[in-house]
Amino acid sequence: MAVNITQDLFPQLMWIATIVATPVLTLLAYNGWTNRVRKDLPRWRNALAAMSIVVTATGWLSFIFFLIVARLLRLSTHFFDMNGIAPSALVAVVGACLAIALKGRARFQAFLAAFLLAIYWTMNLVAL
Repeated sequence: MAVNITQDLFPQLMWIATIVATPVLTLLAYNGWTNRVRKDLPRWRNALAAMSIVVTATGWLSFIFFLIVARLLRLSTHFFDMNGIAPSALVAVVGACLAIALKGRARFQAFLAAFLLAIYWTMNLVAL
């Protein structure tokens, strides 16, 4: 029986990217925004940029909180139905959309962080 490596490996790579890359990219975007971009943007774009970073970080923290609680209570993660995953995916999409307010490398980093989180939640939504 042939094993499709991409079918087995892709969800694990997305899980790792969500766990590791999302907070790293969010921190890099925050650092780039505060050190280089913030002084060049008008107030309204700075507000949207800050909301993007906060929304993405909050989405990631809720993801981690869910994993920790599920592991501590020894719950199967399959109980989390569409009513719980869809809002989480939507929050990540909002973070990606708000990242457009940034400029340069910080925009790319914030967008990619939120996009990775949205893709992970969407993969779980489609799997239901």
